[in-house]
Amino acid sequence: MKGKRFRIVTVIFMLIFSIILPVMAPTSVKAEQENENVVIEAGTLVEEEKEANSNEDGIGGIYEAEYAELEGAIVDNKHIGFTGTGFVDYVPNKPGGWIEWTVDVPIKGIYNLDFRYAHGGTDLRPAEIKVNGETVESELPFDPTGAFTEWKYTSTKASLKAGENKISATGIAPSGGANIDHLKVLMEVDEIYEAEEAKLEEGTVIIDDKHAGFTGTGFIDFKPNQPGSWIEWTIDIPIEGEYSLDFRYAHGGTDKRPAEIKVNDEVVAPELAFDPTGDFTAWQYTSLKAKLTVGKNRIRLTGVATNGGSNIDHLRVHNKCLELPRRKLET
Repeated sequence: MKGKRFRIVTVIFMLIFSIILPVMAPTSVKAEQENENVVIEAGTLVEEEKEANSNEDGIGGIYEAEYAELEGAIVDNKHIGFTGTGFVDYVPNKPGGWIEWTVDVPIKGIYNLDFRYAHGGTDLRPAEIKVNGETVESELPFDPTGAFTEWKYTSTKASLKAGENKISATGIAPSGGANIDHLKVLMEVDEIYEAEEAKLEEGTVIIDDKHAGFTGTGFIDFKPNQPGSWIEWTIDIPIEGEYSLDFRYAHGGTDKRPAEIKVNDEVVAPELAFDPTGDFTAWQYTSLKAKLTVGKNRIRLTGVATNGGSNIDHLRVHNKCLELPRRKLET
């Protein structure tokens, strides 16, 4: 009797197990597959993010060192203050290590090559700079900056061709090179456009020279003192980008005289401040930034105050964001 009961229980257990096992197994396999998919997708995301960051390299002319080709150097991030995702450290500390960037420029010309670096030691660590295989600086200084978190620029100029260019920095000091954050490639534009040579609204703006301190042959005075009068410059830009528009003016009164600024018929500043300067011979700048296109650009200043606009000396257009030490290009 006991043996019969045992056989019945065993049969029932086997039947239950045979029913449950197929249901559980797919669930377990599915969970395992889902986990595997998560791992794969996460890894893909990391690679995609890295690739995306690399694809964005070169925006604003900045090329991160960590995305360049390296030899005798490593990517690190232990010293704060870098741009991008890290910086490059010449490891081991001996001469011969190099970083090579591939940069793309729209037109042939002379460009500034600004290397952002940090060097917390006391020794000098110059680097040889090559452009498309030719040495443009045999020993560009990378002097101590005071700390490995103190980032500075060292710069030179070089002629680049339109399209891709190879730029390399090779550490030549006994201890190799300094830590390199990025390379900034910039065709520098810095031009002054006199107001008296611009297009003026007839009958409401005059050329004058009775207040000293102006550049060129004179300045522009809004006559009569009422809103709506304008000055328009046409400027030629070699390369598209963001530029500073610096208006040199003087205003010896006490009222504020803002102006509307248009670039290629689009308002970029409805009321740029032209506040009192203290005297009609005290010339100052008021500034804004605007995107300019390759070729001709029209910049219009319109006085919008009750008494019109301030006296305008000139417009300075430039893309200089840092006052960096420059070395003359050897010819």
